[in-house]
Amino acid sequence: MKSYLKFSVFVMILVAAITMSTILQYQEIFNNRDGSSYIARIYFMNKYGYFQNAPNWNHGYGYTSFLFYPPLFAFFSIPFFIITGSVLYAYMGIMVIFSVAAIALIYVLRYMAGLGKLQSLFLGLFFFFNPIAISRFYRTVRVSEQLGWLFLIVGFFLILYYKERKTDRKFFCLYGIISALTMLSHTANFILLTFALMGFFLYKRREDWIPISGAFVLGMVLSSFWWVPFIINEGDYLLSTEQFMNNTVLGSFPKNMLFASISFIIPLIAIVFMYMHIRNCRRGRELLFLVPLSIPVLLFLFRLTPYIPIINRMGTGFFFLYPVLLGAYYMLKTKYDSKSDRILGVGVLVISVFVLVFTSMFYSSMEKVDFRSCDEYGMAQKFFPEINGTYEILPISGYCRYTAIAYATVFYDLNTTGNWHPEATPKSLEAKRLKLFSAIDNRNCSKVNELLNELRIEYLIGRDGQCDALKHCLSTMPDTYEDFCMYRV
Repeated sequence: MKSYLKFSVFVMILVAAITMSTILQYQEIFNNRDGSSYIARIYFMNKYGYFQNAPNWNHGYGYTSFLFYPPLFAFFSIPFFIITGSVLYAYMGIMVIFSVAAIALIYVLRYMAGLGKLQSLFLGLFFFFNPIAISRFYRTVRVSEQLGWLFLIVGFFLILYYKERKTDRKFFCLYGIISALTMLSHTANFILLTFALMGFFLYKRREDWIPISGAFVLGMVLSSFWWVPFIINEGDYLLSTEQFMNNTVLGSFPKNMLFASISFIIPLIAIVFMYMHIRNCRRGRELLFLVPLSIPVLLFLFRLTPYIPIINRMGTGFFFLYPVLLGAYYMLKTKYDSKSDRILGVGVLVISVFVLVFTSMFYSSMEKVDFRSCDEYGMAQKFFPEINGTYEILPISGYCRYTAIAYATVFYDLNTTGNWHPEATPKSLEAKRLKLFSAIDNRNCSKVNELLNELRIEYLIGRDGQCDALKHCLSTMPDTYEDFCMYRV
């Protein structure tokens, strides 16, 4: 496979180069996916600081920065913001740094996982630049998740290194720190890393159980300054409601035939390579390690993830990338006969070439994730400079409404009773907002005015039929842009 792997690495370097060149467009593009929320959070970190009230969102009710979202990625943005003074440059900077650091760390730490130079390069490039990863890390731009995978892989390598070694103080300290960093990057990555630790616990002898358990506890203690307030305050917010507790995974399962098929194929391939590894190494204890490691893969394969507490709060994307990591690693670690080795090498090269073609065709431009492609962008340019008070954008389907909220925050420092993340809305505030939206739809003008006063909303932005309803209840003349309207209350 070695000769084919050389070509595969070269092809994946081309994929990475194309992706990195598109990342540079973020110095002038405002991302119209999840990325806009991360841009806003970077703004909060650099303007208000960690765990401070950000009046821009949930105005009048309080929005505590990073109360419900891991803060580590935003801490990394601080040096970039200090140097450039730009939120967009800071955002782009951490994306580039996380990508380069991920590949570099996998290469430098390859000995811990028993990988060669070519193998480690392929693993790093293929994992962080496959189409699923490109979509999540660089187009939807989930930078906290990207950082979480980096630390998860480092933690996984550390576990592999100590599999046949006695756990010592170095493991205790290193795993505790790495798991804490993983938690502070993304909770889903921490959960997945914990499955690897469970396998490690079962694999090791009893005398190793105490330091392994202690390392886990150390990670929890080191990250407790974030997750303890999360748990204490969760009950007052929509995050604790049925809508957000149980439907995250179920609601995000692939709907079209292509992605539904891939969601079966990827975990199945991972299980096959893990099985081949067990058969090849001929060690019964290896099964004790791999069974807990494979639990998330099996749960996703059999569509059980929505019904398992805690796991049902993880996005489906994690269950795509996790088997990619395990499948790629155990494919590289398993020994094959010469014929199988050659066939597998050709297959890896074909997949790499497919990734290159796919990336060149569909992921070489950021046009589709640019806020300027939204109708709301023109509305923002027209209305936001005129706002001098608290505003509310009435519900509109799609990402663009949320991106407009982030855009108003970063470029105009405006305050809204809404926010980018509905789950971070206090239950008391959301109840009043829903009553307001219902009153507008039903043209209950007395209730509309009562709730506007109660929420202290000074500007209302609507679209299409919403404008007709607002015209019925509000006497002021609206500003208009295409089919948008803005009323000053």
